[in-house]
Amino acid sequence: MKNKSIQIQEKHHKDLQKLSESLGQSYGKLVEKMILYFKRTGIDPDDLKNESPSHKIQQLDKRLVSFLKVQERDILKPLRQETYEYYQNYDKTLKDAKANINKNLGLLDNNSEIRANHILKELAKQRKALITLSEHLDPANKKGLKTVFQNIFKNAN
Repeated sequence: MKNKSIQIQEKHHKDLQKLSESLGQSYGKLVEKMILYFKRTGIDPDDLKNESPSHKIQQLDKRLVSFLKVQERDILKPLRQETYEYYQNYDKTLKDAKANINKNLGLLDNNSEIRANHILKELAKQRKALITLSEHLDPANKKGLKTVFQNIFKNAN
């Protein structure tokens, strides 16, 4: 590798010396890395308006936060309000339905209760008849017929 020399002002040479010491690199390596940095990033060193990457990230962060706030305002809050209103309507409808059911149940007359008791008595008779029949068909309960019916009735309760 051929060594080349460049001319810079004394002030900039002192800055280069400080940078070199703080980064622990030789002048040549540091200048090579500076050149590669400018090539990769496309930053023009003459452009004093160039902002630091952290400043650009802060600007991007502000834009992102602004975008999220707009999404919250335009989409999320109205959606939350619609969901709340839907729940309120659903809750009211449910309460009205319960009230109607209770009202209709109250309208059941005494005959309905009598019929329900009659049906329950008939079911009890049928259960007793099935167990008696199973005892006659399988007196020693070898086939387990009586046990099967008793389990069915036990599980039905």
